[in-house]
Amino acid sequence: MTLSRLVLPLSLIAATASLTACGDDDDYAPPYVADLAEIHTTAAGRISQLVRDNGDTYGVSNAAEWGALVPDTIYRVYAVYLAPEASGRQVQVLSLSSVFSPFAVSMGEGALKTDPVALTAIWRGGEYVNLSVSVPTDGGRHALGFADRGITTLSSGGRLLHITLCHDAQATKPNYPAQAYLSLPLRPYAATMTRGADSIEVTVNTTQGVQVHRLPY
Repeated sequence: MTLSRLVLPLSLIAATASLTACGDDDDYAPPYVADLAEIHTTAAGRISQLVRDNGDTYGVSNAAEWGALVPDTIYRVYAVYLAPEASGRQVQVLSLSSVFSPFAVSMGEGALKTDPVALTAIWRGGEYVNLSVSVPTDGGRHALGFADRGITTLSSGGRLLHITLCHDAQATKPNYPAQAYLSLPLRPYAATMTRGADSIEVTVNTTQGVQVHRLPY
């Protein structure tokens, strides 16, 4: 199988922290884990490892089933896999869904589109800021991204990165909500931001009004 066959549209990716299959008392199915994660590929395009946001790194026992992907690439994914045993360093991946993870870009005030979304959660995980949102839609296409509004220096001496979630609903009608994950990559800021000293401020226009969330870098 190839990754593209299991990639869901952004609007269809649902958030689930973990899944455990249970049957009768005498039956047992191994626990499933669902995570935002990265998959890394080799020079040959094979999956080499799955990396969770907490840094846990696993080999993929069924990597061959996923075919050849883009070589030497990091994919941001929503992965469902069999939970490894306590000492295990291999996992069997059951499904992979692409997570939209665009780099933040600089843009002028006039270019910003911030149609409202329902913000379910926002958190820092690994090298990303992650958002779970619900987008009002009729099944049509939406444009989503992140605007880099610059870095300011706080009175404490720390730096504050300003990010705005961009959303263009285009011609879609708000007939029903669609859940989605988005991840903002933070690696581009490694040379200018310092862990433990600096912060990230994310502005989101929500269905409840504009919200500003400050997270540690």
